[in-house]
Amino acid sequence: MGRLIGRDWRVALCWALLIVLYLVWPLTHLEAYRWTNDEGLYMQRAALTNAGYPLYAETAFNKPPLLVWILKSAYRLGGPTVSTARVAVLPLTMLGFVSVGFLGTQLWGKWRGVAAMVLLLGLAEVPVRAHVVMADLPAMSLGLTSLVGAVLFQRRGGRGWLVLSGTALAGAVLIHPMQTYWSVPLAAVLIFPQVVPEGSKSRERAGLLDVLSLIVPMVLLGLVVLAVVDRQGFLTWVLRSNYEAAAAIPLAENWEMLTGFLMDNWPLMGLSVASTALLSASRGRRGPLGLLAVWGSVTLATLLVLSPLWRQYLIFLAFPLVMVSAAGVVSAAEGLLQIGQDNSLDRGFQTVLAVLTIAGLVIFGVHRWCATAPQLLRSPVWSSDHVLARAFITEEVPPEGFVASDDALLTFAAGRLVPPPFTEATKKQIELGTFTREDAVDGMLRYDARGAVFGTGRLKRLPGYETWIREVAVEHRAFGDTRVYRLDLPRREPRSAMGLFENGVELMGYALSRGRLRPGDEVTVMLFWRTTESLHEDYHIFVHLTDQDGRLWGQHDGQPVRGNRPSSRWQTNTLVYDSHEVTLSPDAPEETCQIRVGMYPWPSLTRVPVLRPDGRRWPGDTVVLTELEVASEGD
Repeated sequence: MGRLIGRDWRVALCWALLIVLYLVWPLTHLEAYRWTNDEGLYMQRAALTNAGYPLYAETAFNKPPLLVWILKSAYRLGGPTVSTARVAVLPLTMLGFVSVGFLGTQLWGKWRGVAAMVLLLGLAEVPVRAHVVMADLPAMSLGLTSLVGAVLFQRRGGRGWLVLSGTALAGAVLIHPMQTYWSVPLAAVLIFPQVVPEGSKSRERAGLLDVLSLIVPMVLLGLVVLAVVDRQGFLTWVLRSNYEAAAAIPLAENWEMLTGFLMDNWPLMGLSVASTALLSASRGRRGPLGLLAVWGSVTLATLLVLSPLWRQYLIFLAFPLVMVSAAGVVSAAEGLLQIGQDNSLDRGFQTVLAVLTIAGLVIFGVHRWCATAPQLLRSPVWSSDHVLARAFITEEVPPEGFVASDDALLTFAAGRLVPPPFTEATKKQIELGTFTREDAVDGMLRYDARGAVFGTGRLKRLPGYETWIREVAVEHRAFGDTRVYRLDLPRREPRSAMGLFENGVELMGYALSRGRLRPGDEVTVMLFWRTTESLHEDYHIFVHLTDQDGRLWGQHDGQPVRGNRPSSRWQTNTLVYDSHEVTLSPDAPEETCQIRVGMYPWPSLTRVPVLRPDGRRWPGDTVVLTELEVASEGD
């Protein structure tokens, strides 16, 4: 490391202090509540795959698997906790922080590398997001490492640096596909070696073996990933899902977000402009400026066409600006210190640029301190409402029970997992329509969810979903804006259509809360309805418990979904989940009982004719779902 940053003890001390400063805030806020659903979903995916629900096959994910694999490994060492996940991410982002220092040192000199790290710490997002479990900064950190490897190859020789570069770039893409844009600055370094200063190796274009040293590790790592993941699921989620999201690129919206970010960071923009002008006046420093121009341009172009463009990605633009600003600040300081000693530097134009650059540094420092200090001094702790909600989930939901949630971090911190399909419940997938209300209910029934949490508003985008949860919940508690439901739902068994009613309604299947009954027991019968035609009448549903002779021993009649979803409001080709609680009479005989279902318009009570799947009519226009054993009280 001494060869890469210089052997000056002062530089080494600065590096050590800066790394400590970088780690202080995240290590003292490992349990902070901040990024809610986005961060929680990554933690949930890793925990689900550790629990045996494979990525892509069951656990939905629209990015490559490397970050989830890293979290999985961390869980096996430290347990599936919020702190473990964040400690696992911190070294990745710190690698990017250190890479900025290495890159500045190799392009501009040792003190420029130190200055780049200092300026980077001045961005509020850097220390605050250093340990956040999301893909953007870890992936970018590996991209920065790949650029450092290519620069070191041109300055020092040795294809090992290119192997490092290719491996790091593959890692970046295997965390977030967007990081493929790093291939452009890498190509610039290899094709135009004059963009890096001369080192111990004479600069020359990369040859075929050099290119292969870069590409082969990327290809091998990609093949390894395809060999161990569910390839069909991988291609579906990573390629098709992202293609659908990018089908319509909102250039105008992205441009507005990008310009807004740059205007909000006007001190950094001004500092980078003054630094660029100062560095351009020195012929020996124009090469690295070209590399940074390529890096900044391709970053801007990538973000411009990205769909959707999330706000956290905008920080990518700050990194090339920080690099050029750091070089300009140190050059300005050196120039001002040598005025009067070296006449070649005592020139009015360069002096003015140097003064402007230092003035930009002061403005940047003041502005960033005012913006950063409140975020660093205000600890994002869990609110009392979140603490109470978390305790309620822990106490009321069994450890093996799943919790459907739009606050995956809260659920994970309570030690509970979301049903695997709910890892798809992101804002993007809900807006695209790939995760619907029917998907949510189906996932809850299939994985026997025992709780539901509504807090961030994401699941409110599924019309009628929380209404259905409220109707079938055993208990409901509100903690501020967070609402927690305790459930005891029957598990859904996949079945084909069991009856087609004359009015166009299909009984698609059912689920039961229990497999046997005692006299006096209650059974929840969940019915799955679908209509192929618009209904203009409100029908009542009946569920009967009968013996073999047809005698009635329990019944429930009423409008669907406890009256909250009249059939006249059903949408065509949309599943309706309709639960009925039926109590078996205490006088029921100890034999099997049949569960019968039908419907009738009110108030005529005339049953709607219903056909079997084979086209024959059900006797009495009543669908027989199944038979249950009735056991004695002592069984």
